[in-house]
Amino acid sequence: MKTSKIALAMIVKGNDKEPLRFWCCLNTISKYVDSIYVTITGIGREKEEIEKICNDFKAHISYIQPFSVVTEEMVTWFKNRFKYQPSMQIGDKIFEFDTARNFNFSQVPKDYEWILWLDCDDIFRGGEKLPQLLQLAEEQRSDAIYLNYLYHVVVSEKGKVEKVVTEHPRERIIRNTGEFQWRGIVHEILTKQVVQNPIGNESCDVVHFADYEDRIASLWRNIRACETVLAKTKGEDTRFIYYLAKLWSDLRVKETDQRAQNLMFEFLLGPTKSEWEEERGQVWGYIADIYNRHGEHGNAIKALMNGLMDYPESRPLFINIASSYTIIGNWKKALFWLSMIEKIPEKKSLLAVSPYDQLMRILEIKYNCYYNLGMYAEVRETAKEIE
Repeated sequence: MKTSKIALAMIVKGNDKEPLRFWCCLNTISKYVDSIYVTITGIGREKEEIEKICNDFKAHISYIQPFSVVTEEMVTWFKNRFKYQPSMQIGDKIFEFDTARNFNFSQVPKDYEWILWLDCDDIFRGGEKLPQLLQLAEEQRSDAIYLNYLYHVVVSEKGKVEKVVTEHPRERIIRNTGEFQWRGIVHEILTKQVVQNPIGNESCDVVHFADYEDRIASLWRNIRACETVLAKTKGEDTRFIYYLAKLWSDLRVKETDQRAQNLMFEFLLGPTKSEWEEERGQVWGYIADIYNRHGEHGNAIKALMNGLMDYPESRPLFINIASSYTIIGNWKKALFWLSMIEKIPEKKSLLAVSPYDQLMRILEIKYNCYYNLGMYAEVRETAKEIE
C-alpha cells in the first residue's frame, strides 16, 4: 500500500521565548513528517534565530506580515454598538492569524496528501503512530483527523505533564486539497463546506506550553483583536461576541464582568443569537460564574437552569448548580444535583473541558456537604480522594 505523505505547517514570529519553543516543538515531530513548511511573520532580529532553526531542520521558509489597521470609523462603530470604549485604538495594527495560516498552507505542494499544523509553543506526542493514523484516515476516506489538544497543563520540574487543566479536540491533520480555509484574524478556525468522515484518535495528542505571563499577554492581544473583527465586519460573525465576552470575564473584576455579561446576553438573546446548543449551555455557565462572584446566587442558579434547557447533557452545568447551592448552604440540594452527574452519559464535544478542575470541584462540594450534614465517614473518604 502506498504510504501517504504528510507535511508540517507552522507560522512563527520569533520574538521573546519563541526560538527555544520552536526548536522543542520541531524536535518532537520533525522525524515523523516528510517535510516542514514554516512561514515567518517576524522582522529583523526576530526572524534570524527562527531562520537558523529552520535551516537546522531543513524546513522550507516563507514570509508574510498581514495586519488589519484600526480606523476611527471602526472605533466609533464599536462604541455605538457595544456601549463601551474599546481597548483597540486608532492606528493599532492587529495581526491576521487566518491570513498568515492560509498563506502558510498554500506553500505546501499538492504531492503531500496531508497537512499537520502546530504552533511553536506546542509539543507533539505519539508521532511514531502517525503512519497508522494516516492509513486509517485513507481507509475511511476522511478529510480531517481530530487530535486532543491539551491547552492548559500543569507540568513537573522535569517537564512531564502531571495534570490536564483544559483540553478539547481540534482538527490537527487535514487533507491537502486546498478546500480547508482558516477564518478569523484571532481564534481562527479551519472551515470546509463539507468535511467527509472526520475521525478522532487518542494515540497522538498536542500539548500547549504557556506560562502566566504568556496568557496575560495573549488575553489583551485577543481582546483588541476580537474588537477589531467585530468592528471590521459590523458584528457579522457572532463567535467574536462570545470570545470577547469570555476574555473580559477572565479578568474577574466588577467592571469587566458587567461588560462580559452584557456581551454574553447579546450572544444568547440578540438578533443573531447562537444556535449551537452546547455553546449556549456553556455561556449560561459563564454568566452564572459572574453572578456567583458578586453574590447573586439566585440569579446564578436561574442562569444555570437556562443552560440546562439548551444543553441538558452538560456535566459542568450540574456541577455549577451543586456549587451554587453549596455557597448558600443548601447542602441536600447540592448533593442532589451532584448525584445527577452519574446519570449523564459522557458526550464527545468540541468544547473545551477541564477534567481536573471538574474532579476537584466535585470532591470539594462533597466534602463541604458531608461535613455540614454530619456525615463524617463520607468526609473521611472524600478527604482521602482529595489527597
